Amino acid sequence: MNNLEPRKWSQQNDYSATEWERSFDIHPFTNDVKSIPVTTSDGNDNRWKEIVVDDKVATIVNNTYPIMSFPDIMQKVKPALTEFMEDYGGKFTIHDYVYDGGLIQQRQIVLKDTEVEHEIGDTTGSKIVMTNSYNGKTMFRLNMDTYRLQCLNGMSSLIPIVKLERKHCSRFADKEFVIDFPKVDKMIATQKDAQWNMNKMKSFTFTHSELQRLLCARNSLCWTAWTENNVIESRIHDIMHRAKLYENIYNDNVLNGYSVFNALTHWASHTRFKYDEYGEVKECTGVNEVGTVATRHKEVEKFMNNMYLVYLDDKKLKFRT
Repeated sequence: MNNLEPRKWSQQNDYSATEWERSFDIHPFTNDVKSIPVTTSDGNDNRWKEIVVDDKVATIVNNTYPIMSFPDIMQKVKPALTEFMEDYGGKFTIHDYVYDGGLIQQRQIVLKDTEVEHEIGDTTGSKIVMTNSYNGKTMFRLNMDTYRLQCLNGMSSLIPIVKLERKHCSRFADKEFVIDFPKVDKMIATQKDAQWNMNKMKSFTFTHSELQRLLCARNSLCWTAWTENNVIESRIHDIMHRAKLYENIYNDNVLNGYSVFNALTHWASHTRFKYDEYGEVKECTGVNEVGTVATRHKEVEKFMNNMYLVYLDDKKLKFRT
């Protein structure tokens, strides 16, 4: 198995609110994480250290990189999560993932009672995602997002509800994990706003050339200062071909605004392959999947807010009132 292939470990579906505390503490994440100094050829043992997970050497990092087990971090955020879950009071599922030989860990808490099915295969809901690493590939992140699950693709909201990030620094273990979770009614209102935006996008059509101009505009998603034509060619080919995946809303070289959003979020979420200029699928090897997904989602969010929704507003769709 490729060591970037995630191992998924899921608890039973549809826990009730009364089972929150017990279910939260059930997980596959090890506490057996330690560091061992590495002595270099000049006899110095203060530069590097081995990270040992379950008695197996996993990687070597700079000696200043602090290690904190994911179970310990989960306990730090548990009080705020518990307060929110008591307010929520509904059913939920927990999905745990381990990547890269145990060096990257992720927990997803899906809030089942927020799910709304718009049509077959098209569901909106909210979830909480926590991610951590022992090798520097990602900082600790906790996000609450509205997602739109449609066939190919799990999509993040235009407006993340909660976003917490903590870098692995010398004071990492001592920092307060202060999390301002919203009240449930505010979370539902944000989800409805995202649903409204996504549905309204369907009323606007794009030609391929129109979308390509928007993606390649200065400081846009496919623009760069480092090539002669200021375009990231591999990226524009990749995104434009992903738009064709949504054949139910692709016709005669015309896309609607929601299919564009699908293409962008598919590009952000699926990083193990790309489409070349001829539409051929090419495998991407050696990719830090978790870090790349996080970076791409930030890029898409910036593009949506600074370029895409502004453009749709100019077309009188009135996303910003």
